[in-house]
Amino acid sequence: MRRALCLRRTRVRVLFGALVFLAVAGPARSQQRAEGRETNLLRQASALEATGDLDGAVAVLFGILGRYPGSSRGLDALERVLRSRGTLRPVFTGVDRQLQLDAADPGAWFFKLRMMAELDSVGTIETEARRWVRADPGSPEPYRGIAHLYQGLFGPRRALVVLEEGREAVGDPEAFAVEIGGALLELGRTREALEEWGPVVGFDRLGLPGDPEGPGGDEVDGAALAAAFIEGLAVDSGTTDQRRAGIWIAMRLRLLEGAWRLAERVQEDMGHEAGWSFLRRLGREAEAAEAPELALRAYQRLGEIEEEEYEGRWLDVDIVRVALEAGRSDVAREAEARIFDGLRAGSAERRVLMARLIEVEVIRSLPEEVAGRVRAFRDEFPEAPELDRLAARSAAQLHERGERDAARRILEGVDGPHSSLERAYLMLDAGEYDEAGAAFFLALPALPPAEATPVIQLMTLVDRLGPAGRKLAAESAILARRGRTPEALDAVRTGIQGLSGPDQAALLAQTARLAGAAGLIEEAAELRDELLDAHPDAPEVEEATLALARHRASYDGDVEEALRLLEALILTRPNAALVPDARRELERLRREGSPNG
Repeated sequence: MRRALCLRRTRVRVLFGALVFLAVAGPARSQQRAEGRETNLLRQASALEATGDLDGAVAVLFGILGRYPGSSRGLDALERVLRSRGTLRPVFTGVDRQLQLDAADPGAWFFKLRMMAELDSVGTIETEARRWVRADPGSPEPYRGIAHLYQGLFGPRRALVVLEEGREAVGDPEAFAVEIGGALLELGRTREALEEWGPVVGFDRLGLPGDPEGPGGDEVDGAALAAAFIEGLAVDSGTTDQRRAGIWIAMRLRLLEGAWRLAERVQEDMGHEAGWSFLRRLGREAEAAEAPELALRAYQRLGEIEEEEYEGRWLDVDIVRVALEAGRSDVAREAEARIFDGLRAGSAERRVLMARLIEVEVIRSLPEEVAGRVRAFRDEFPEAPELDRLAARSAAQLHERGERDAARRILEGVDGPHSSLERAYLMLDAGEYDEAGAAFFLALPALPPAEATPVIQLMTLVDRLGPAGRKLAAESAILARRGRTPEALDAVRTGIQGLSGPDQAALLAQTARLAGAAGLIEEAAELRDELLDAHPDAPEVEEATLALARHRASYDGDVEEALRLLEALILTRPNAALVPDARRELERLRREGSPNG
């Protein structure tokens, strides 16, 4: 299974899954009046966005979320505007404000955790996830949302653990059947998945065969029976809720035609606003499930009911992206023509949409086409605030495809933190370590602390390593940045043997950080274990010990081992900089483990 970091880097999309398709929609008349007021505010935000006043648009959208916390259109627009502005971090202000009003709001919690995942705050997600559970004890929503996120971040096994804990906590033996079935399916346990799904959508009428005699034998028959039942749900049997669940299940079984037929039936039963939200989220979930054909159908149907011209243009940007993924270049060209039809040259709206479209199309464009598009944008909008980020992202795509020289040409004459950062990685890849350090230094002042810290750690590491270690550190850092952290780990494990002890220790510590940032929690713990065993006197042991103690307590449930690690760190290195943190962690674990704590 692809890890979440890979998913975030190849497509910045939203994962909603069963949270959407099992939700009940159907606004009453008072809700419809509220939707009218919400629509007027959304038009105001869109008008500000179209003129390039992104700060003003963000302010209006935060206001919308304050009045209508569950506004899917508001969240959708806010995420889009913040991406155009180059940072997602301000979104936490609005989300935390909503959680102050309603500490158990599942939509706010899920949105917050998803944004944290995209910003590589994987370690913090664990803490926030536990806060969500404590804020709404006994409710299924935290477990459902956390498991869905963990499925992408850590894989189906971890999600299954959360769901089973949730089933026990809510006291319902059939709770989370749809989600548990999805995790089982990804683990290759198709028959068990169908048995979980049976009571939810009526699969219990399938008459599944007995225990399989061989691997995959009867399970294939069971999947075929499920396909027939999904077709029945789409025709005339089943409730709307069953169809919603059936869509999600059909996507997991790769029954995309059946999923779309169910989606058409569900949309027919919904009002305008609920239908809009349903189709929007269906498209995004289909993208996350790597089903661009289904996503394209959802977005095209959405285009038929979208009434706002400006929002329609942004919808066409999504259509271009998924059409290219689905191999439908004809549909992509038609959507691109609609985007620019009637837009005035040099206008702010054209600038914003043009920048986003280049980012979408660069993945499948030839190097000379990428260069031409960026050059055309720069000629039309030489002072555009998007130029720095656009050039950096375009160069990063070319760099990932091995087009290092073309990537450098894209960045020529472009100044800014994003282009400086990408230029640094290109230099690092070419073995130009001193030049890379200077480029990293130029990027640092504009980076938020969470992004600046890994850069500083990498700069420090490269400065102190020998030639072979430098090359290995550069290779692993570049692979991790591209979302290929497992390959980075393999490269370090293979290349580390011939290095000196200090270089080995430094690289083990750095690679453990990369693994942790990518959600490879067990791999990070293994690397830190190796560091402690092989290099007990290395300065990196302090950080590794503290991180490993937290892992033992939080993930393995081995509090005794965590206490032992912390006590050893405090006793053997009393003057270490991290000892105060270790003492606080030690006191917390003792307090939580005390019967009177």
